[in-house]
Amino acid sequence: HTQNMGNCCGDPQNNMVDQELIDARKKASKDHKLLLLGAGSSGKSTFFKQLCQIHGNGFQQQDIDQARQNIYDCIIDQMKQLVEQCQENVKYQQENGVPNEDDEDSFEYNLNGDVLEAAEYICSSKIPRGGIDITQDIAQLITTLWNDESIKHTFTSRTNLGVVDSAPHFFEDIDRIADMSYTPTDKDILLVRIPTTGIRAASFNVEKNKFTIVDVGGQRNERSKW
Repeated sequence: HTQNMGNCCGDPQNNMVDQELIDARKKASKDHKLLLLGAGSSGKSTFFKQLCQIHGNGFQQQDIDQARQNIYDCIIDQMKQLVEQCQENVKYQQENGVPNEDDEDSFEYNLNGDVLEAAEYICSSKIPRGGIDITQDIAQLITTLWNDESIKHTFTSRTNLGVVDSAPHFFEDIDRIADMSYTPTDKDILLVRIPTTGIRAASFNVEKNKFTIVDVGGQRNERSKW
């Protein structure tokens, strides 16, 4: 009879476990995990940075310091890519002739004078693709090249180059970036292209809901981590 009463009233320990399960389910329902997937350069990392900026603690000093070197590296690497592609276009036209006006791309590529000199210098080993600051001299090379029609046309007609849409933002504001006191703005940090390697995660709360965002590299060699 005593045992029946115990079953009727319920085991206090069972009740406690049941309540813990209910609480855990409620908590889990407010804990959301979002995985960002997509091809390289599709904007996953930019979206990731925007979420961190808006809903997280904003960009920290460490982010700003890291972004400065990333911006320097990105500007030099992307201008090198444009120049190398433009040089290939010039060589191709020298060997095969300029396309007719009826062709889809009848632009005539030329690199002459100061532009040719700047192109050869920026593609030389004197300016490595990474790890150096953008000095006033390098800024002048970038300006000379970006003001050239052949370089600009190489940018607008690019297909397989790893040069992103935001490149002009940095090329056209190169004097600000070359200043010794340069500090990246939020816009600079959002627009700089840094291929994601490995996995990055960030958590933040929005209206009592916890979100964990996971950013995974989109290049083919990173997809095994998906």
